[in-house]
Amino acid sequence: MNTKNIKNMKMRDFLTLLWFVVKISLISFGGGNSLMPIIFSQAVVKKGWISKSDFDQGLILTNLLPGPSSLQMMALVCIKKLGAFWGVIATVLGIFPHVLLFFTLFILVKNLPSRYLVTFNLAIFSTIIGILLGFCYIYWKKDKNSMNKLVYYTVLLLSFAYCLFVPSPYNLAIVPILVIIFIYSVLFLFKKWKKKRDFTN
Repeated sequence: MNTKNIKNMKMRDFLTLLWFVVKISLISFGGGNSLMPIIFSQAVVKKGWISKSDFDQGLILTNLLPGPSSLQMMALVCIKKLGAFWGVIATVLGIFPHVLLFFTLFILVKNLPSRYLVTFNLAIFSTIIGILLGFCYIYWKKDKNSMNKLVYYTVLLLSFAYCLFVPSPYNLAIVPILVIIFIYSVLFLFKKWKKKRDFTN
């Protein structure tokens, strides 16, 4: 393959990833986690730009880091496919139309009565809940033979309860992650202590 063909392929990859960021960012109503199923569907299932393992690790990492998780996940996909420099360029250029559109919308809706905004928000929240439930089902369907169902359903129900009943800004994503790490650490240390005790007896 000659240099010209390689350059054409790289440019095609760059434009494809740029359109991916534009497309995902323009439908980004409701925050980062509501977009993760769409990013998963595009980047892992349809295009195969990153593996499911990379996506899972990115999902954990983006929820631990401050800032918009959907933007971080899109940057991860672009960097994995294009390299650090061009991945960052594609992400920055890709979110620019989103910034312009929503800045314009922000100015336009400032004078709207609040009842219209409440109705709009309710519609968005219903859509987000549906998308997240679909995402949970996809994960369960793919890994149902390898995962512990009790743990899966417990984490799922507690996560939804946490999101629904703990008000903002206290419902930070890092809190349930730290709780799960703490519980697993306690169980691990208890099992280790019990094993050591049984061995000495």
